[in-house]
Amino acid sequence: MQNASQCLAQEAVTSERMRMKRRRKRRRVLFICCMLAWPVLHFLVFSIYVNINSAFMCFRGYNYTTMQEEWVGFANFRMLYNEVVQGSLANNIVTVSVRNSFLYFFLNTLVLFPLSVLSSFFFFKKMPGHKIFRVAFFLPSLIPGLVMTMLYGFMLDSTFGVVNHLLTNIGLGHLIPENGWFGSGGVAQAMIMLFVLWSGAGANIILLSGALGRIPTDVFESARLDGVSMMGELFHLVLPLIWPTVSIMIVSACMTIFSVYMPPMILTQGGPNGQTMTIAYLIMNWTTGGEEYLGATAGVIVSCFGVPFVLLVKWLMEKAAPAIEY
Repeated sequence: MQNASQCLAQEAVTSERMRMKRRRKRRRVLFICCMLAWPVLHFLVFSIYVNINSAFMCFRGYNYTTMQEEWVGFANFRMLYNEVVQGSLANNIVTVSVRNSFLYFFLNTLVLFPLSVLSSFFFFKKMPGHKIFRVAFFLPSLIPGLVMTMLYGFMLDSTFGVVNHLLTNIGLGHLIPENGWFGSGGVAQAMIMLFVLWSGAGANIILLSGALGRIPTDVFESARLDGVSMMGELFHLVLPLIWPTVSIMIVSACMTIFSVYMPPMILTQGGPNGQTMTIAYLIMNWTTGGEEYLGATAGVIVSCFGVPFVLLVKWLMEKAAPAIEY
C-alpha cells in the first residue's frame, strides 16, 4: 500500500514537472515568436513585397484617361532607353549618375579603405597623437548621418559658413570658389567626396580595430623577435589575419554604387545641373516625382546588374585569401 502511494506521489511529481516543462517551452516559443515578429514582418514587406511589386510595376503604367493602372508591356523599358540615349550621352543625367556612383565606389575602395587600414594600424600601435586622430575619425560615426551631413553643409555655406569666415580672417579668402563650395559641379563633387571620406572612415576604423584587437599578442611578439618591420607586420600578418573583415568592407564598398544618395540630396540636391546625381538619388527622384514606374524599371535593371556584381566580388574576395580570423 505504501509502495502504491509512493508511486502515485512520484507520478504526480513527474506530471507536474512535465507540465512546468511544457509551460516553459510554450513561453520560450512565444518569446522567440515575439522577438522575430517585427524583423520577419519588415523583411516580408520591404524586401519581398516591395521587390515583387516593383517587378510588376515595370510592365504597368497609369492611364490618366481612365484613371487606372494598366498593362503597358515594355513601354517603361523603352522610355528608360530614351532617357539614356536622348541628347549628348556624355552629359546625360543617367550617364552622369552612373559615372558618379562608380566614382564613389573607387573612392571607397582605393582611398577610403587604405586610409582606414592605415589609421586602424596606427591607432593599434599607439603611435604619437593617436588619441587626437582617433577622436577626429570617430566623431562622425557617433552623430547620425543626416545631422552630420547638414552640419557639413552649414560649415560650407556661403552666407554664414564658418569655413568661409575662417579663410577670410587668415587671408586665404581667394581660395573660396566664386560660386560657393556647392555652386559648380567639379567643386561640389569634390566637397561631397571629402565628406564621404571623413564620415565613412569612422565606421571602417571601428570594424578594423575590433578585428585587430582579436589578434593574439604572441603573433606580434614573434614577429618582432624575427625582425619583421612595421610595414611587414601590416601586410604579412595583419591583413591576412583580418581578411574576412576586409572582404566585408570591400563588398560593402561595391554596394555603395547603388546606395549613395544622402550626401548629394542634402548638400546639393543633385545639382548644379545634375552634376552630382547618383543612381540611387536619380531613382528616388523618379519615384517621388510622379515617375514611379520609370523608377521601378530602373531599380529592377540596377538589381539585375548589381546583385551578380556584388556576388562576384564576394566570391573573388573569398578566393583571394583563406578565411583566417581570430
